[in-house]
Amino acid sequence: MKNTKILISLILIIFIALSLTACNKNSTDQNQRKGNNSLYISENIANENNKEDNKELIPVDIIINNNTFSAKLYTNDATKELLNQFPMTINMSEMNGNEKYYYMSSSLTQDEEDIKNIKSGDIMLYGPDCIVIFYKDFETFNKYTRLGYIEDKEKLSDILKNNNDVKITFQSDIKI
Repeated sequence: MKNTKILISLILIIFIALSLTACNKNSTDQNQRKGNNSLYISENIANENNKEDNKELIPVDIIINNNTFSAKLYTNDATKELLNQFPMTINMSEMNGNEKYYYMSSSLTQDEEDIKNIKSGDIMLYGPDCIVIFYKDFETFNKYTRLGYIEDKEKLSDILKNNNDVKITFQSDIKI
């Protein structure tokens, strides 16, 4: 009987010790993610459904056919690298009746993810060097790195759907 009590006590102690170790590992992982503040902010921004409420976005202007659009860029490595090239004027080509694209001469850091649902106004990086601006909503199986979004989606769609190739200027007063 005494041996049974000791065995049960020993099993309980081992179980409690393992449980506490597992909890400690999870909180350590969370603290490590929070410790890398840039990554932590970027993950939250990328997963945020209501982008307009996000406080960690970088404001930029995008000029298309003499129309200035307000846009927001996410805080990630690719957008920081892109911002360092501003002001930047490029000629974007039409593709699929829903997007404009441009292959850059240099690569940006990729952080690809399965987007699944593209929204009008989304600005993405396809591969390491292709900037894409979408002007229609649709579903996709492609992977992209999120760069940001243009706020006036209706006006954007009206301008881009009626033009095959467009000259677009990106500019911002913010340098990172």
